[in-house]
Amino acid sequence: MRSRIGKKGTALAVVALAATAVAGGALAAIAAHSTAMTTTTTIKATETNYKITLSRATAPVGTVVFVVHNSSKTAHRFGVKGVNGFSRGIPTLIKPGQTKYLTVVLKKGTYTVFCKIHASLGMKTILKVGTTTGTTTSHTTTTSTWG
Repeated sequence: MRSRIGKKGTALAVVALAATAVAGGALAAIAAHSTAMTTTTTIKATETNYKITLSRATAPVGTVVFVVHNSSKTAHRFGVKGVNGFSRGIPTLIKPGQTKYLTVVLKKGTYTVFCKIHASLGMKTILKVGTTTGTTTSHTTTTSTWG
């Protein structure tokens, strides 16, 4: 018995199957390429009279959000410095009772967390980054380099 599809029909079926395979492979590549995991660690920093206390002394590499609360009766200026000349801080005074935030991306290394006004009076501490996985909040973000 002869097939009614013929050569043209067979060729069309082969093209359709090939196109489906290529499209499926492209979608798998996009999905694998575009999803990345980022880690955000929150550290509470309490400023008292000439002392900074951190809620943790270590953090994993990645984004760190400092939640800085001034529990003293004096204004302070919060800063972080460390690896390869890294230096960031809250640009304004943190008045007594205020809470402010600083978000930074930290590489592996040792950082000094300090009050820019009172560091010479001992108002500083150390944060080690990349020595632990710690307790973190993970977010999945999707990015694409496809035009």
